[in-house]
Amino acid sequence: MGRLGIIAACGTLPLELANTAKLQGEYPFIICLEGQVDQDYSPFENVSFAPGELKAVTAALREKSCDRLLLAGKFTRPSLSALKLDSAGAALLGRLALKGDDKALRLVSEHFAKAHIKILPNTDFLPNRTLPENYHFGRPLTPAEVSALKLGAGVLSQLGGLDVGQSVIIQQDRVLGIEAAEGTQALIARTAPLIDTSADAAVFVKMAKTQQDKILDMPVIGIATLKSLAEAGIGVAGVEAGQTMLAEPLEATEAELSLHGLVLTTAFDSKDAPSGTAEQKKLMKNQKNTSPASPISAFILAGEASGDRLAARLMDAGGQVFEDISWFGVGGAKMDASGLKKLADMEALSIIGFGDALRHLRELTSLADALIDAILARQPEYIFTIDSKGFSLRFAKRLRRALEGGSYQPKLIHMVAPTVW
Repeated sequence: MGRLGIIAACGTLPLELANTAKLQGEYPFIICLEGQVDQDYSPFENVSFAPGELKAVTAALREKSCDRLLLAGKFTRPSLSALKLDSAGAALLGRLALKGDDKALRLVSEHFAKAHIKILPNTDFLPNRTLPENYHFGRPLTPAEVSALKLGAGVLSQLGGLDVGQSVIIQQDRVLGIEAAEGTQALIARTAPLIDTSADAAVFVKMAKTQQDKILDMPVIGIATLKSLAEAGIGVAGVEAGQTMLAEPLEATEAELSLHGLVLTTAFDSKDAPSGTAEQKKLMKNQKNTSPASPISAFILAGEASGDRLAARLMDAGGQVFEDISWFGVGGAKMDASGLKKLADMEALSIIGFGDALRHLRELTSLADALIDAILARQPEYIFTIDSKGFSLRFAKRLRRALEGGSYQPKLIHMVAPTVW
């Protein structure tokens, strides 16, 4: 198997994919699209090209032995002058001109397939970024809001075959706006003046188009969109279960929802859609606490069997203290059983003695940097290091340097086992 390539546009998603792929043993090669990228990819081998330099992009991927490719980030169609077309880009432009997004991406996919480069879905590396059926975060919906969500889903189903946008905004039985070539943010901005603030909340619905290739262009909803919805006075967002990707981790998304008092749901196209006051007690019992302090996210690291046992007990105890706590990090089988979302196996830290550590210094440093990148992206409230003092204390020192001067300052806790041999 060859190397993984990532074509990166705007947003944090391409960087998170790169970090996750690195933790899974990949060595991703990043193509940064000029005028689109807004993140620092210096920790990875990378090169920058204009969007129209298709021949150069393809040659660079082949030179680095890339046979798999991820397309990630929000891409804004640039002006013709900003494209900087090379021969391959110019040849494709005639076929792309005035095409809808779905058809354009299929043509791009065909181009890379001819170069024996397969485009993969981003969910191959971030499989937990789609929401399940009957997911619901926030207050119960009113019957009018459920009806508006269903109307929005019906409108998008009818338009999907025409390769029109993925989003619509509805209030009661009135369609306020349909996404076209301008994109989601512009749709929200132009719809805001039409919202009646004295009526039931306006709702936003995002779904994949009927003929849309989910590998090439799965719909994405992120924190930037949620902020825009809140600013516009749109209180409810409905997305298609399993077919819409979160741009940020679920914990960060739900924290943003709580901050603005927004509802995010996939249950609007179901008989089980949560609505009305009659279900209030049931929802309050079964749903997650939606206060800003919940859910809780924690990073935890253990490097040997004794630490795995101790960490698993800590995780189980944490589940009894907090109604909703999620754990991610490095551990073993017992931590897995307690609900760890594993970034790396603790075997990577099972190194004994100075000589062994010296031989693996580069791998350990690379792992530490990848874990720090994951922490900075997910921003857990707590960071626990268990045992493995040689790695843990150096890791904590490296993390503190990365946190210096920033607004994000988590609680760092080290649990030290006896150091008697």
